[in-house]
Amino acid sequence: GGKKGENFVNACLIISQIGFATAYIIFIAANINNISGIHREYICFGCIPILAVLIQLQDMKHLSPFSLLANVANIAGLVAVMCQDFEAYQVSHEQVLVCNFSKLLYVASV
Repeated sequence: GGKKGENFVNACLIISQIGFATAYIIFIAANINNISGIHREYICFGCIPILAVLIQLQDMKHLSPFSLLANVANIAGLVAVMCQDFEAYQVSHEQVLVCNFSKLLYVASV
């Protein structure tokens, strides 16, 4: 316990945060690569200086414009998905069977 336990917990937190950050950068690079065709390596190395500047900010209120931009992007993505869903939606007049208990014994026994 004591100081050794605190150091161990802090080391585990640092390792997990490095893993999260790495996964996030790879996620960003994969998505930008799908959109633009730029190699993932270039995107990863391009993200690092931007993120290095952002982590130097001590006050969270300086990050609020980025949070607002992320919220707007999420809403725009949701609207785009919903619009594509409605464009592809086809009305079906077939009768839908809600419950069919004839195969219930088979399903329960498997």
